Amino acid sequence: PGSTILVAPNATLFSNGSIVAMGSPSQRISFSASKTSQLPGDWGWIYCNGGGPDTFHYCTIKYAQNGIVFDNTNYNNSMQFDSVLSSAHAGVTVYKPNNAYNALRIYRCVIANNKGTGVEAGFGLVRITRSRIESNGIGTISHGLELTGGGALCLDSSNVLTNQGQGLVVSGTGSTAYLSPNGQTGGYNTFSNN
Repeated sequence: PGSTILVAPNATLFSNGSIVAMGSPSQRISFSASKTSQLPGDWGWIYCNGGGPDTFHYCTIKYAQNGIVFDNTNYNNSMQFDSVLSSAHAGVTVYKPNNAYNALRIYRCVIANNKGTGVEAGFGLVRITRSRIESNGIGTISHGLELTGGGALCLDSSNVLTNQGQGLVVSGTGSTAYLSPNGQTGGYNTFSNN
């Protein structure tokens, strides 16, 4: 808790195992660029590739090219109370998890001001609860949430606001979005000004 990780320009944090970054409400963990004046894209991204599950709690990830990428990871990856801000491209991306069920749980997170899509799922189930997906797609007309090629989403009690493109885009064979906690019971979400 309280750690600051400064990443050199164009460098990427790459893991074939499991990343566990557990901050606290008073001591967040910060991932950012090592440059003094920081801009979107000043460092690569956090790349979770295999192994896992990966855990990010009370973390702030900012000024990356792509905030966090989950690729070929095990199920039950977890993000709680995190902020993914000001990436040059996507904030959070999920590709090809080893187990499509419960690929990633995002709880009480803010994913905002990224130039690309806020959250993109190319495959696997992403559960987003009590989170804000806000003001993404700046300058690129990208979307708040995008599901492609078998991506699935359960969205509940969340706000999808002021994204430059669509709030939610679902395309590709097998892609499904449920605006509820589990795809069966009712849910409550707010979409506004996308």
